[in-house]
Amino acid sequence: MTFGAPKRRIIRRLRRIVFRSPTLYLPFRQLRRPGTTLTQDTELVIEGFPRSGNTWAEFSFRQAQVRSVKLAHHSHAPAHVRFAASKGVPTLVVFRNPDDAVVSLLAMNQSILTPAEAFKEYVDFYSAIKACRSRYVLASFDDVTKRMDAVVRVLNQRFLTNFIEFKHTPENEAAAFQMMDNRGKEIGTAVGGAISRSNPQRKDPVANMVRQKAKAAIEEVAAKSARAAAHKIFHNLRSDIPAEAP
Repeated sequence: MTFGAPKRRIIRRLRRIVFRSPTLYLPFRQLRRPGTTLTQDTELVIEGFPRSGNTWAEFSFRQAQVRSVKLAHHSHAPAHVRFAASKGVPTLVVFRNPDDAVVSLLAMNQSILTPAEAFKEYVDFYSAIKACRSRYVLASFDDVTKRMDAVVRVLNQRFLTNFIEFKHTPENEAAAFQMMDNRGKEIGTAVGGAISRSNPQRKDPVANMVRQKAKAAIEEVAAKSARAAAHKIFHNLRSDIPAEAP
């Protein structure tokens, strides 16, 4: 079903009301995206605010495995993290500088979100999972895009799993990007052929113009308070991935 922008805005706002609660949100998620929602056989949950490296984390992880691993991912809802934590399911949460994440999100959803609303969603997401902080691995955008091997290593150590580490070779990265592009084509979000919106190799002048507009939009006075709150949250987030030796 295709919704117009006004209906999508309403749905987005309603979602924000319930997306903290596993009881309220997860049945809806299961109906809408059953293959991505946590079930009894889920082996790993990957979640985070949108445009924070979620897709790369998923497909670089998948590329490295020699078997199909049951993942739950991309709800972008704290309810998913909270429910996984309550069940002891291995969980990876990703985060990114809010300016970068929000600009990218607005560039994709300019008709349904204001900058202030996007920053408030950022605050809501990470605030809502603070209470279960010890029960998931937290990794930054740079961690998952540049050191996914270390991210998987920490997951294995924390949850006593034996997932295979992703190696950042040109061949492996190309394979992961291809998987992303294939998924983008399957779900109808590809632009310019089979290039996923999460693939940095995508070249799209229109998208770049929209991104520049989004960069200007986050400077609006109306977004100032929410943006400051998001940055406060961001500066208190601490990655669980050890820093590389100098």
